[in-house]
Amino acid sequence: MESLNIFFTLQLLSNFWMVAIILFVQFVHYPLFYHVDNEHMPLFSQNHQSRISFIVIPPMITEVISYILLLTLLPDSFLLLLSGICLFFIWGSTFFLQVPCHQILLERKELTTIKKLNQTNYIRTILWPIKFILLLTLYIQI
Repeated sequence: MESLNIFFTLQLLSNFWMVAIILFVQFVHYPLFYHVDNEHMPLFSQNHQSRISFIVIPPMITEVISYILLLTLLPDSFLLLLSGICLFFIWGSTFFLQVPCHQILLERKELTTIKKLNQTNYIRTILWPIKFILLLTLYIQI
């Protein structure tokens, strides 16, 4: 039971951290990309990627590992399964939609790419809070 509490705590904390970060990124940081001039976009993007990595990679990895460990303890939990589906789509969105946009912005400023980045990021902006609510509901139930 102690390991269940540890894994749940790691899951909830990492998930909550990512909810806070994604809301900031979606509503404050990404809209500022439009205001970076063409000449400075590659350097701005490079700085963004190197700095944000320290903030998002550890909790994202913690989130995946603690999810897998929770799944071993609660293999029949429907809410945990739904949470995992959210996590799957969050990672898919990150690597197949947002990362390619960031790669383009490392080379040049493209308004269509910034728009795509902002629009597709809503996937994560919606799914991370949903995932947190699912986990919190499950935690309260057990």
